[in-house]
Amino acid sequence: MNTSFLPVNDLFKNRISKITAADIPECGRYTDEKSRLTFFSLEEIINSIGKRSTEAQGLKRVITTFDKLRLFPNHILYLLKDENGNGGTGEIIGLLKVGEKKLYLYDRQGKLKIATPMCVLDFYVIESRQGAGLGKMLFDHMLEDLKLTPYELPIDGPSVKMLGFLKHHYNYTKIIKQSNNFAVCDQFFESENVGSSKPEQQIEAPHSYTHYWQSEAGSVIQGGSSSSSNLSYKRYLY
Repeated sequence: MNTSFLPVNDLFKNRISKITAADIPECGRYTDEKSRLTFFSLEEIINSIGKRSTEAQGLKRVITTFDKLRLFPNHILYLLKDENGNGGTGEIIGLLKVGEKKLYLYDRQGKLKIATPMCVLDFYVIESRQGAGLGKMLFDHMLEDLKLTPYELPIDGPSVKMLGFLKHHYNYTKIIKQSNNFAVCDQFFESENVGSSKPEQQIEAPHSYTHYWQSEAGSVIQGGSSSSSNLSYKRYLY
């Protein structure tokens, strides 16, 4: 078993690095030693930060893993590093994973729109670095890189904290929770410049398929009062 890994600063030159399946080298019988070392180092780093995200958020399954990133070429992982961490060898201190998903999304009038938008799938900054603006730095980097606005992004199972983050920094309000565990805001349906998020079809549907959030501390959540803090609807720590 390979127990020697490349330092973070050797793998990632920038403070925020973008990784997709295409960036992961092959690892087979005839793979050269450098590629093998890079492969196993990436595996260790991604699985480690993904596990920390899962544990911090109290999830039952790991959202971000090396194998999942390899299997889904339309997923993008952004990793945030502290180059001075681990005695100067570098430390990964945050992640943001996005990816395209085919979704059936209902607007506030109950109309179904089928789209394949880029979605926020996982978002985490290690506990000792939270509250320093690093989460916004990471999120802003993704938005600029993909030429998207926050309103174009469905969020996979956002927590009240995540919704507060989006409201505070991006005025992402009037949230519509979907039955598929995603959430979107009204602007998702109103925007004329939604890029990959532009709905492909529109179908009339009953109003009962959606629940609405106002993204306020005292707002209604899943049809209940804001005192319902026992949410299985995850997540995100930044």
